[in-house]
Amino acid sequence: MNNQWNHHINLFEQQGYKPPLTFPKINLGENYNNKLAATHSFQVLLPESDLYQVGETYEIQVKGKTFLYAICEAISVYPFSRISSFVSRIDRGMKLEEYQRQLQFEFRHLGSVENLKFYFMNMVIVKNKP
Repeated sequence: MNNQWNHHINLFEQQGYKPPLTFPKINLGENYNNKLAATHSFQVLLPESDLYQVGETYEIQVKGKTFLYAICEAISVYPFSRISSFVSRIDRGMKLEEYQRQLQFEFRHLGSVENLKFYFMNMVIVKNKP
């Protein structure tokens, strides 16, 4: 009687080494509004960049340490002048004026914040680490 397993004992060894998956990183300075404690999704506002794409998986870090993985579900584009109190409350849980001051300080290295566009991204949390 043939044992199929004996004939294919080296089946997995022939596949070779596969490097671990790596994903683009989004490094947040703080877990504002405790948004990363959500069970399904969260929103984040970031400067416009080609790095951010709908359907892409990202490694979400806080202060350089991996916190979770999330898939970008949707992106809305906001020029700085159109950021509303709704966005400021969802993103960081603060009043619009304080939020705008923080953005100006955090992204000052990118030039005049008033000329920047921001992506308000809806991120779906990956339950099991990829």
